[in-house]
Amino acid sequence: MGETVSPKGDIYSYGILLLEIITGKRPTDDLLHNGLSLHNFCKMALSTRLKEILHFRLLEEIGEHKLRSRSWPEKEGVIRECLVSFTKIGVACSVEVLSNKMRIKDAIIKLHATKARLIRTWVYVGERR
Repeated sequence: MGETVSPKGDIYSYGILLLEIITGKRPTDDLLHNGLSLHNFCKMALSTRLKEILHFRLLEEIGEHKLRSRSWPEKEGVIRECLVSFTKIGVACSVEVLSNKMRIKDAIIKLHATKARLIRTWVYVGERR
């Protein structure tokens, strides 16, 4: 941060944007104080507390689908894994040390793979009427 404009700066911004979408929080949110950044907030919650950081609208949408879906148990694990994947990509892109930052090409490949997994889940484990 505070450096010249570069693709690495763009990938940092992209990572922060992805984390904002997932959490519904901004880097300047009151919750994030005393040295806690959006990046660190998400990184700490990745392994065990993912639900605590998810935007409430994402949780509502998941809850509504759960009520309507007969195949929910098969989908729930995949949805959680995909949300973890999106969060990991956001965290990897928003690392402040340039040499440790994910490359945009790698981020795009991982995002496409996660999207494909979600689509496959809905197609192959779709509603059976």
